[in-house]
Amino acid sequence: MKSLTIFTTGKGRLMIVAVIIAMVFALSYTPVSAATYSTGDYTITTTAGLNLRQTASTSATILTAIPYNKTVSVTQINGNWGKTTYNSKTGWISLEYAKKVVKYSTGNYTITASAGLNLRQSASTSATILTAIPYNKTVSVTQISGAWGKTTYNSKTGWISLEYAKFVTGSAAASAASTAVAATSNTKFTPRKTAPDSKNKYYYSDINLYYKSGWGMPNCTAYAWGRAYEILGGKPKLSTGDGRDFYPNKSDGYKRGSTPKLGAIACWAGASDSAGHVAVVEEINGSKVTISESHYYSKVVFDTYSLTIGKESNYVSNFQGYIYILP
Repeated sequence: MKSLTIFTTGKGRLMIVAVIIAMVFALSYTPVSAATYSTGDYTITTTAGLNLRQTASTSATILTAIPYNKTVSVTQINGNWGKTTYNSKTGWISLEYAKKVVKYSTGNYTITASAGLNLRQSASTSATILTAIPYNKTVSVTQISGAWGKTTYNSKTGWISLEYAKFVTGSAAASAASTAVAATSNTKFTPRKTAPDSKNKYYYSDINLYYKSGWGMPNCTAYAWGRAYEILGGKPKLSTGDGRDFYPNKSDGYKRGSTPKLGAIACWAGASDSAGHVAVVEEINGSKVTISESHYYSKVVFDTYSLTIGKESNYVSNFQGYIYILP
């Protein structure tokens, strides 16, 4: 804005000048929008590491420090703070000092680079260029490595940078796999992403044996038992003991394994002096599985968390496996 010079005298005219200047500033001022954050994986960007605090506040107790360049999973947002777990400690980090990891999945991608996109021999900008894929061409990506996707174009197979391509649809193989999973059960599975209300009979009535005995939510076992009841539409045969007792109780007749399936009960023995933990698989997406759960000690009635398949013990120690309550 150009400077404004006005020569005047008298209180009345000075008041008018002040009003005019205020109006000019109001018209030229553009408010700065606050950053919007969402759940997902974040990489720590501050070289000194980032404090994990007990609550979403800079004055809260520091539980530990997360090292620079470490990636953690944020499961809940409170302003510019994110809830995460690191080294078995759950707390909050300031997301101003972390960068969200962009996740890619296999499927069809359309090239968005106007000059076309190089197909390289390996997932690196220094790798040999095999050919160039034209702008607006759609290709099928069958494998992911970070921000790179493996594809074939003109009989040449290589890697493209997915930062210069737009995801269109999932791959035919992924769709077929989803159909196969759905076909394994006659029960339609609806994931639970929000807490059940206090009138939900599966969690807050005497049909839930934990609720009936005075050990209702917040409690991982009461939640998992009620969620299983909700999924099955009938009383589950699961253990009614501690979380660590669910998986060894093979008399329930359910199959078990190390691979997650929708509706399965994820089981951890925990430390030797703990009661263990159980949760329910709600979604499976590539190498990630989303669980729903409740927590007795932290008094959290309900939350969801994203785990990396094969690394479940990074969340709670001594992962036992999954109980498949659905056929």
